[in-house]
Amino acid sequence: MKVCLLSNEMYPFLPGGIGRLMYNFCMQNAESETPVDLHYLLTAASEEDQTKIRDFYEGKAQIHFCPDLADLDDEIAKALSNEQAFHPEFAANYKEPQSYYQGLLKAEAESHGPFDLVEIADMGGWGQAIIAAKKSGLAFQNTQIACRLHSSIGIITEFERYSHHPSTWFSAKLDLERESILGADIVVGHVPSVVAENARHYNLSKKWANKVVVEFPPILLDTDVGDVSDLGPTPDFAFSSRLQPFKRPDIFIRAAVLFMERHPDYPGLFRVMSYGWDENYIISLQSLVPLELRSKIVFQYEYTAEERNEVLKNSVIVVPSNYESLCLFAYESSMMKRPVILAGDCAAFGDFDRWKDKENCLLFDGSFIGLADVMETALTWRPSSVVSTKTDQPYWERLRRKNGRKAKVVSAANIPVVYFGIHDRYHLNEKLVRHAVSPFAQQEAHFLLPGSILNTRETQKLGLTSIVPTSGNELSCTELEQFIIQLESEYVFLARGDHRPRAPFLEAAKKALSANPELDMFSSHTLNVDPFVETSYGVTLSTGKAPGMAMLESTVAPPMAMIRVSAIEKIGFAPQAGDSWFAAFTRKLALAGGEIIISPQVLVEAESRTNERSNSKKLSAGIMDDEGIRMGLAPRLVGMDVRVTNKQVQNTRIISYTDGEFASAECVWPSPNPRDFSLIVLQQDRGGLLTHPIRDHITVAKLASKLPPFIKSAHLHLRNASAENQGVDFGLILSKNILTWEDLDRVSKGEALANVIFTPWQTLLSMGDKTSAVAINSDFEAHVYLAARLPEGVDDDGHCWAIWKEIDFFQ
Repeated sequence: MKVCLLSNEMYPFLPGGIGRLMYNFCMQNAESETPVDLHYLLTAASEEDQTKIRDFYEGKAQIHFCPDLADLDDEIAKALSNEQAFHPEFAANYKEPQSYYQGLLKAEAESHGPFDLVEIADMGGWGQAIIAAKKSGLAFQNTQIACRLHSSIGIITEFERYSHHPSTWFSAKLDLERESILGADIVVGHVPSVVAENARHYNLSKKWANKVVVEFPPILLDTDVGDVSDLGPTPDFAFSSRLQPFKRPDIFIRAAVLFMERHPDYPGLFRVMSYGWDENYIISLQSLVPLELRSKIVFQYEYTAEERNEVLKNSVIVVPSNYESLCLFAYESSMMKRPVILAGDCAAFGDFDRWKDKENCLLFDGSFIGLADVMETALTWRPSSVVSTKTDQPYWERLRRKNGRKAKVVSAANIPVVYFGIHDRYHLNEKLVRHAVSPFAQQEAHFLLPGSILNTRETQKLGLTSIVPTSGNELSCTELEQFIIQLESEYVFLARGDHRPRAPFLEAAKKALSANPELDMFSSHTLNVDPFVETSYGVTLSTGKAPGMAMLESTVAPPMAMIRVSAIEKIGFAPQAGDSWFAAFTRKLALAGGEIIISPQVLVEAESRTNERSNSKKLSAGIMDDEGIRMGLAPRLVGMDVRVTNKQVQNTRIISYTDGEFASAECVWPSPNPRDFSLIVLQQDRGGLLTHPIRDHITVAKLASKLPPFIKSAHLHLRNASAENQGVDFGLILSKNILTWEDLDRVSKGEALANVIFTPWQTLLSMGDKTSAVAINSDFEAHVYLAARLPEGVDDDGHCWAIWKEIDFFQ
């Protein structure tokens, strides 16, 4: 059995209960009669730290590290590392799941094959992308994924009810955790009552409960119990949990103050030996201590492990947390035969039969007054036994290797494609051409667009393809919904005109449907591309089934997705939402608990140089109010003025050259001008800058302003302003240095020069306008030159009015 455990800590190198637990599992496995091939996947680290950790665990476990996302040749990884991924708050939290996903692929390669079992933690949604990859058929098909209940931020927030600022960032974090907990094949808990607490908090079904394994983990001590002396009659009291609201250090401090008010001559100390990251919270804790008691109630932040252990050996240990998944610290303290005071309102203590009040611990009611009372009891009470730490056999030793489930093979060939959002005949022709080379080329396809554009009410059939006229000047989502339903297909591929599938999309959808028969929607994250030159402009992330994000943002899925038709019938397309009807549908589907799978790989491209705006207040108000009514809430949520981000990934800076820049143009070639009229003239009546080509010469104009570096592409807006010529050619030249006459002569002959970019010639053979997209990809500040010539085979240069209307540069 080949097992990989994911962690962000590893004892003894980083503090924290998870790191200690990982160490304990390793030691347990090393002593097992049936050890597994144990691996760990840790977060990215320096080469020095990697070597230290690997050396420490050499011979006991193989250690792998996640890669730096910036180093990967992966579109989503690069977008996340370069802050070119939208939605920014979701992206900030999605980095961890993507990092562990990429790390697990790397660990598989390093260990020469897949793992039988991968264990993720519930915190931070580490496993969300791994689970999505498995559900998408992308990877890990023969790997069982387990989620261990440590302490998710989601459940912690329930016990820190009034401690957090509302934010989309927070909602994204909690949603990613929820997907990991619900989506895993196995759920591992340490304490039955804590598992029940999670099931209640997440409102989980019996189906989820059937996946749960409860096992008590190994707990090991560094300290020799024989070295621990008996406590005297006036011991210190120690709080040594993290300084965080659910750990309730305030209860400890207030109880200490009350105790000292009752016993002002007590010689012992009350020690807060811990760490935290919220300075304001720590200051608020310190302010609870009256000035006259600051020598008795002390905060200690810097200490060695040896110093901490020495203090704990001579103290009564207090753990006032209202939530713990296990609390190794409490068990270790009991094993050291220290008096341990625990919060009885914490499920891990008060509802777990290993902890026995007045036998191996003292329980208090969760209030600081109750804690002060129990502190008084602790002065004369000593434990008659230590807590049981009998370890259960690791669940992975009982698992059988998975041979791969025999998924039902699903054919996607009979799923129709419905295109919408097509604006004119030109757009239709473009989509027909793209469809012919798309993964949907062999599918039944329907192109819906207004009959006013087609000038007909008759459906046109071309083999498997039909062009369907719809009512009025604009397609109604109601008509689209009815059209989809009358197709009588279980699923439909819905594709908006500005979105297109990549080649693997169809096969991925087929795999997702085969493995997930309850699937309601399948899609992926979206790469934004320039529709002309195929330059990418970041990734729009899809949030899928995440209910919190669906409540707040229109980022569930792109309008290029496979959708169950019954889901469309159930939810419906809402014409009241206007252009946002698709966003309203997907958000309601996610909130209704629809099974939505988003592949962690880019399978969809959007013809856009930025992401779509994610929201509007009116749309969110309607979504939230509808959800509140559905849940039977008395208050109307339409009254909540929720913050709407509407942020965009503005990777693209557009620099436009128009008449203001063209007014500075001067003719630099041919030199001297062999004609008796100006070749370069700003002619606003003809719409822009004239660059008049002549026989045997190209004409080149230089603009005064310089262009900044890192221009990706440009759109050239051109005009042939006369019907009396045989055509004109346009060319754009960018040069790092000012071109000399010798340079211009060489350029005019078609020679390539260093640090000079000359775009392909753009031809207009007849009078009219044209927009041409050209790739540039410059890395230098550039002088701008505009060139014109006669097309090949043309000698007559009369009326060759080559007009530059505008140039848009995309940085």
